[in-house]
Amino acid sequence: MPHLFSVVTSAYNAQAFILRALESVKNQTEKDYEYIIIDNGSEDDTFAIIKRFAEQNSQMDIKLYHFKENLGISGGRNAGIERSKGKYICFLDADDYWYENKLEEIKGAIQKNPDYSVFCHWEDHIRGDRTTLGKYRQINNSAPYEDLLFNGNCLSTSAIVIKEECIKAVKGFDLSLQAGEEDFDCWLRIARNGAKFFMIEKPLGVWLIRGNSISAKHIIHTDAVVAMLDTHFDYLLETSPEKAEIMKKRKQILARNYCGCARMLSLDKERKLAKKVYVKSLKYDKAYWKSYVGLLLNLLHL
Repeated sequence: MPHLFSVVTSAYNAQAFILRALESVKNQTEKDYEYIIIDNGSEDDTFAIIKRFAEQNSQMDIKLYHFKENLGISGGRNAGIERSKGKYICFLDADDYWYENKLEEIKGAIQKNPDYSVFCHWEDHIRGDRTTLGKYRQINNSAPYEDLLFNGNCLSTSAIVIKEECIKAVKGFDLSLQAGEEDFDCWLRIARNGAKFFMIEKPLGVWLIRGNSISAKHIIHTDAVVAMLDTHFDYLLETSPEKAEIMKKRKQILARNYCGCARMLSLDKERKLAKKVYVKSLKYDKAYWKSYVGLLLNLLHL
């Protein structure tokens, strides 16, 4: 009999924190899972740490795979998906970790909502010495694709659990997307296939936010997200009769993404960069008032 869960971790140069992720899976109160671990071309001691953990915990159903070359974020996750046999696939990024009741809570939600395909939960967000509660909204299951596209991503990779056939039906993560937009794109394609989503409104894990994400790299990420969203809007325009409303939404949402990026840059005192990104936002939608407010606040250094 297959396990209820396949837990997938793809790790690259994660020696500083991988053991904490591994231990959090080991300590789950729900034990009906296989653990698929991909060493994604690590050049540090990540593989040695994982191998030692697997040898010391032979009672766990661990399947460890070592790749000499890095497959990228999507490639590493897809390697785990391809090798999974559980009814539901869970992802745990190497720098995140779960609370011990995570899988038990998910199992309870599945039993109460057997017609749902995707489950997610809140997380505690840790940046340095600061912890905040990451709350994610419920998705409108009467139109989940439009909800995600119009209202933005509200799903975190280390918090998501997906029916195996649903993620395999969309062939996992798009290998051509490499700037952090690949997870949102995957959720959109799953939603487009008619999946139903359920949000557990309590934190069951930790998302560790490392380093400084407010930089030129963040602009690259926003550019990539906008390009990805553009392709989904193209699809919607081809399939929906409400083209004028979709075009209006498209302008607003692409402007909103750049406005959000600019605000983060401004808060990080990258004033010149922020101004350029606010202007870029207004090129998409001259009526997006938040960009004007942001420009003013950026000018006033607020």
